Amino acid sequence: KVEELTNQISTLEGMIDLHASTTVPELDMSEADYDRRKEGTSSLVIFVPLLLFVIVLNTYLLSMFFGDLLASVNEFLFGFNIPIQLSHIVAFMFTAIEVGIGVYFASVEYHQEKKTTVTSVIRTFAWLVLAMLIFVEFFIYLMLSTQSNLEIGLVEASQDLSFIEFLVAGWMSIFGPIIVMSLFIFGHQGTTAYMKVMHTDALSNLKKSLDDSDKKLNDL
Repeated sequence: KVEELTNQISTLEGMIDLHASTTVPELDMSEADYDRRKEGTSSLVIFVPLLLFVIVLNTYLLSMFFGDLLASVNEFLFGFNIPIQLSHIVAFMFTAIEVGIGVYFASVEYHQEKKTTVTSVIRTFAWLVLAMLIFVEFFIYLMLSTQSNLEIGLVEASQDLSFIEFLVAGWMSIFGPIIVMSLFIFGHQGTTAYMKVMHTDALSNLKKSLDDSDKKLNDL
């Protein structure tokens, strides 16, 4: 019995020594971490409202064009008196792709993904799609401009008007590339800002968790 008691005491002493040697790692957050969150929050306040505004504007203007183009099949899709037609869906698809390309590039840049054959192909394809959208929306806005100003089609306007008159009538065409690049930039900057905020918040939550664990260990 004495030997058993001695062994139990030795085991207990070992557990005490193990507890004393157990430490919880510390996580120190620098001013740069908090500055990154402030910068991200400020960017979100600026870019998210701009992004939402341009999304609504571009979708609305494109839906006017696609409403005429898809007139024969432009029906209400959901019923229940929901005023969403096929033209709205197609217009929003264009807008979403432009924003999505910006989100993709922001994600790749922030996480600093290694360049591989697949990522190189995706990046090249994304730039190609963005360039095509700039080209397409230039002509869409050109057609909207000539139709709204002259009430004639693009072909008729190019044939009947002088070059200067055609430029004046198609003044809205410049907004096509501008809006496409704005959606790309706002999507890119908004995503980058969001990731900065989430990164800092994740570090802050980890620090709080480690500090709580250390406090509980010291209270034992």
